[in-house]
Amino acid sequence: MSILDENGGLAGCVDRAGFNGKAFEVEGWINASAITLYVGGQQATTSPEFSRADVAQAHGLGENLGFFIKVPTTVREMETGAAPGITARTEPGAVAIPPLSLPISRG
Repeated sequence: MSILDENGGLAGCVDRAGFNGKAFEVEGWINASAITLYVGGQQATTSPEFSRADVAQAHGLGENLGFFIKVPTTVREMETGAAPGITARTEPGAVAIPPLSLPISRG
């Protein structure tokens, strides 16, 4: 799933998102200083810290764009709560990245 900035430019990508039975996890890359995951009433924030040379080379960006973030949750919260979402904090002067809702299957 592509993460777009306010101008429609590619700012990142969610490579994997899902519930593992104990937490909702999101992995991907983003050209931002921080990313926050919201699930139910919980949240977690991290900064991109993993090297993504593939992305850096393809888009002419710095290498440390990769992130992994998770928020503990329950099956009940996943079934009844709002869809998980992410927000990103960009550097001053950079194009803002709007909040993104992450679709989940509610079998």
